[in-house]
Amino acid sequence: MTRLFALLTVAAAIPQAMAWGAMAHYAVAYVATNFVSTTTKTYMQTLLADTSTNYLASVASWADSYRSTTAGAFSAPFHYIDALDSPPSSCSVSFSRDCGSTGCIVGAISNYTSRLLTTSLSTSERQIAAKMLIHFLGDIGQPLHCENLDVGGNSITVTYSGSSTNLHTVWDTKIPEKISGGSTMAIAKTWATALTTGMLPTPARVFPSKPESHADTSLCNQK
Repeated sequence: MTRLFALLTVAAAIPQAMAWGAMAHYAVAYVATNFVSTTTKTYMQTLLADTSTNYLASVASWADSYRSTTAGAFSAPFHYIDALDSPPSSCSVSFSRDCGSTGCIVGAISNYTSRLLTTSLSTSERQIAAKMLIHFLGDIGQPLHCENLDVGGNSITVTYSGSSTNLHTVWDTKIPEKISGGSTMAIAKTWATALTTGMLPTPARVFPSKPESHADTSLCNQK
């Protein structure tokens, strides 16, 4: 399961795929699917009751829909952490400094990882934990989900392909959809296959063991 954490995070850190609307979340999940161990695959397919190759991707954007519901409104702050740094001169994430009283993505990843592996919880509770974790490990690789400046880029107006929008939307959705050619799961799967091929062969990598380290890497790689 630790390998799943690492694979989802490295998938989120692929330079061409660092923007996370629904399609890019699908792509992150498909890339991870291409690398997970047999043990992790069996565990997740059994838990999610899905033996298809879409078992991670099919739930990768669930957390975005859930936070829009009354029941899931509490989870909105879990999708980001407002780093109170000063980019580009200072680039850092500090859990004690940046994670507010309502929670943040770093704490959420830690919490839902624990819940996913706690077998005394009900199947439905662990399914929610799995879906949250799959999604947040995509979000944390998007540097604007780890930055307080200009509300994570939401207040920066830009023009993209002739239309006025904001930087966060461009990074979240517009860029990956333009690169991949669309917004469907099928397109995401094809894109993930190409990204996976580009990752092989790869030298041995050492992945940070803490979510805070991944958030810090997400930010600092963009300097």
